[in-house]
Amino acid sequence: MLRGGVSRVDAILYTHEHIDHMVGLDDVRLINFMMNKTLPIYIFPLVLDEVKKRFAYLFSEETYPGFGYHTSLG
Repeated sequence: MLRGGVSRVDAILYTHEHIDHMVGLDDVRLINFMMNKTLPIYIFPLVLDEVKKRFAYLFSEETYPGFGYHTSLG
């Protein structure tokens, strides 16, 4: 997404937990930060459980190392 010049995302829809649908989540966080607004995520509970396993650091109350800002989605 970043390499492609995407600068705006209106929402995210996760339909299933395959990794090819999830690996761009870190890019989305940077775009979200640049847009300086919240981003709705539509996700099934089972898929959310898998996202929380694979990206546990996103749900932490600590700041993201190296960026100095809060990144918690939880």
